[in-house]
Amino acid sequence: MHPSMNVINKLIQKFRVNTIFRIFFGNRLYLDGPYDSYKIAKEHSDGYQSSEILEKVYKATEEVLNKKALWERDGTAFYTEKPKLRMLEILSKYYKKGDCIVDFGGGLGGLFLNNQDIFLPNKNLYIIEQENFIRKGLKICSKYNLELNFCDSLLNVKLHPYIVIFSSVLQYIPNHNSIIKSVNELGPKYIFIDRTCFTNRKEIYWWVQQVKNYYSINISYPVCPLNLDSILKLLCHYKLIETWYNSFDPKFPKHRGLLLEKCL
Repeated sequence: MHPSMNVINKLIQKFRVNTIFRIFFGNRLYLDGPYDSYKIAKEHSDGYQSSEILEKVYKATEEVLNKKALWERDGTAFYTEKPKLRMLEILSKYYKKGDCIVDFGGGLGGLFLNNQDIFLPNKNLYIIEQENFIRKGLKICSKYNLELNFCDSLLNVKLHPYIVIFSSVLQYIPNHNSIIKSVNELGPKYIFIDRTCFTNRKEIYWWVQQVKNYYSINISYPVCPLNLDSILKLLCHYKLIETWYNSFDPKFPKHRGLLLEKCL
């Protein structure tokens, strides 16, 4: 750990009862906190349900579907060739046409729509999202004649998934431990965890991530860096077989990707 982080951690432990810290790191990541629970952090934020987020993702997705953009990420449409994404390279190696894939928190299906040459057509692609994203996703499917499946729970996935993906989502879910336990019991062959922030600290705190100058208004939502050892213990039916980093992700909290395979 960098010496400066030791100083910050000591300050947090000393004053965290009645003091809010604002921390800025690279890639426009602002954190307010820490807070003892998701509930308290949510009270100090706008929440991830903001219509601004959905509308930005929707417009970028339509740019791709109308062939005006080549791909989108986090609501930004890109007009240049996609950079190599390590998760996609690995996923392409294990995925076979027709496999059931569940993208947990997959927005409007960006992973599948950005890479139609790999995934489409396939009737067994599921995106688990919030209700507002589901409504917009179904609208897109109807408008563009897509066969993506949107649902609000793993319980509503009709097939047994071969692959479950968590990309930039677990740190934002208040009940992430119960979700991870559910997937562990569900038992897909592979679990991908990408673009997820981790901490070495065993004490887990919630923060409020401030997103400035990206949407039409400034937005904030709760975020909780995860403890890697704790996550691996919850996924007791799995073994970790590969890790990676994305150059475009924030450096602190450190984001990383994991591939886990079900033990025989």
